[in-house]
Amino acid sequence: MITTNLSPLGISWSMRVGSAPFASKNIQKINVSFSQNQHDVAIVELVGVPSNYISEYIEKPVHIYISIKGGKATNFYGYVSHAEARSVTHEGTVNNSPFQIIRMVCFGSSHVLRSTNTLSWDNITLETLVSEIAREYRLGYSIPKDNYVFKRLVQTEESLWRLLVKTCEQLGYNITMTNSHIHIWDIDKSLARQTSYTILRSVQVKRGDYNPYPGDIVSIESTVGTPDVAKQSGDKLLSYVDEHGRVISVDAFQLTQSDSLGTPTASRFDNKLVVNVDSFEKATRYIQSKIKASYSQFADAVVYGDPSISPGGIVRVDGYGGDFDGFWYVMAASHELMTDTLLTTLRLIKKGSYSVLPKFPTVQRYLNPPMPVLIKDKWVMQTEYVNVYN
Repeated sequence: MITTNLSPLGISWSMRVGSAPFASKNIQKINVSFSQNQHDVAIVELVGVPSNYISEYIEKPVHIYISIKGGKATNFYGYVSHAEARSVTHEGTVNNSPFQIIRMVCFGSSHVLRSTNTLSWDNITLETLVSEIAREYRLGYSIPKDNYVFKRLVQTEESLWRLLVKTCEQLGYNITMTNSHIHIWDIDKSLARQTSYTILRSVQVKRGDYNPYPGDIVSIESTVGTPDVAKQSGDKLLSYVDEHGRVISVDAFQLTQSDSLGTPTASRFDNKLVVNVDSFEKATRYIQSKIKASYSQFADAVVYGDPSISPGGIVRVDGYGGDFDGFWYVMAASHELMTDTLLTTLRLIKKGSYSVLPKFPTVQRYLNPPMPVLIKDKWVMQTEYVNVYN
């Protein structure tokens, strides 16, 4: 059972699952996970739930809310995908139920885009594609202004969500769909965009009369250098045959590279990319997407819960010295609530070291969209929300 009265973080939480019978006292753990280019996922661990209730939860809309004092909060709006029930005979019954533990697995609002189809679009921009999907499913969206035109986009026995992710990756963007809102952004502009921002403090900067603050680091494991050669910042070369039959080569060193997340560590590897492109612009965008995905350090950190941290956000690490301190980019954030504790697990990357204060490119700061509402068991935007930003 989750009890939050003794937590110094001042935790508040709530959960509802459609109109199905549900008692919060049966919940012993909640984990909500947000990751770029992935579905939002919530896993709720229940104890002592009557077996005839279990099937009632499937495909029901779910809303989870977690906050701490100071107003930092997260919302998860989604749908119950499936439930995993566990019964061990010798452990007896719990609340007269033979199932001691039930794990309820929920997908975020992108769940509605999971059905597969085969479609194609000709001469389409990212904004046109997103706006068509948003209009059909009554979603909101925030996307960077981008005039690149795809001659053809093909959805071949894949989901609309996968098509969106694939399209964004080709342009060097990342995407999430949280609370019926599609958010697309450029990692190189994340310092200025600041989807979220938190300072993470090490043990060396703890206070005398210590009480945990949101973001205080419990543990951190960091790797300097990138084992995956494809993620290193070495040269990337792409060759293609143009419409006149000439072989054209595009080199990463010909392109302008951002240092907003640090100066990359030099790599001894040169990667020749193989992809079907038919223009200099497409080749350039593809190489830039690979450059944006490179990094020289990554870390997994567990901190006292800050539910406001989200993918695309920035954290500043203090107290370790060297290149460990400074700005890190958040790839994924998972918030776990159990008993009277809220912990946040982060997947962080860093492009490189900082010899000077990183540049803040011109870009609109992230604006919180309106919350969704439930209409006919479906989460939709309560008002039309469109934000095409520079």
